[in-house]
Amino acid sequence: MGEEENDELLSKEVGEDASKEAGQFRKQIASSVIRKIIEYFPWALSFLLAVALVIVTTWKLHPPTNSYAAGWYTEMPAARSLIQVILDGQPNEIQHDGDEFVPPVREYVGKPTPEMDNAWDKLEAPIILELEKDEIGTFAPLLMRSPKNNTKYLSGIQVIHQLHCLNAVRKGVYQDFYGIPDKHQLLHMDHCIDLIRTVLQCNSDLTPTLYTSRIDHGLLGKPRTHTCRNFEPILKWATERKYALE
Repeated sequence: MGEEENDELLSKEVGEDASKEAGQFRKQIASSVIRKIIEYFPWALSFLLAVALVIVTTWKLHPPTNSYAAGWYTEMPAARSLIQVILDGQPNEIQHDGDEFVPPVREYVGKPTPEMDNAWDKLEAPIILELEKDEIGTFAPLLMRSPKNNTKYLSGIQVIHQLHCLNAVRKGVYQDFYGIPDKHQLLHMDHCIDLIRTVLQCNSDLTPTLYTSRIDHGLLGKPRTHTCRNFEPILKWATERKYALE
């Protein structure tokens, strides 16, 4: 065997050895990476789940601004923190006795009584509020100051105004109890009817109405669950800031 053949054979053996070593090295690297992935995967997964939990919790506690749950920028700044979104069943399913629609027995509807008037009075009593400047926010320049305290402002929230209007329409239905409305009262009721119409269209409740067919009296809507704002803390907040007219 010549010298050139020996060199060629040696070179081939060296190349094979280097190739084997490179292959083994790559396998070791791959094996090490896989071990690291297996070792750290539970930690990485736990971290991602923790981040997701923080994001979801933050969103629930502090929902996006300018929304139904957080309050719109057109709403009273100080009252936005009162918003509690709740699911509420519609209690006033229409009943029928086979001849007439039967009104639900409720605190606010039916034949007028002194107790009913008191209930409505509580709803609309805080129609005018006396507020601090920081409670009214950027709306302050648009408002008149309180005659009783020049550092405070007079305002109100629309839900109380709307309830006041609904009560005015209710009284117009029972003229035998509240009397026949005069010209001013009729104009007031026209204003109230149009206000209620505007509010209903503005809110555009998309909760489905489920009709049931009843042979003796046609279609009646079944009660449904609504997404609502809890009114009680709002009324309490407003009542505490009621401006007493003298």
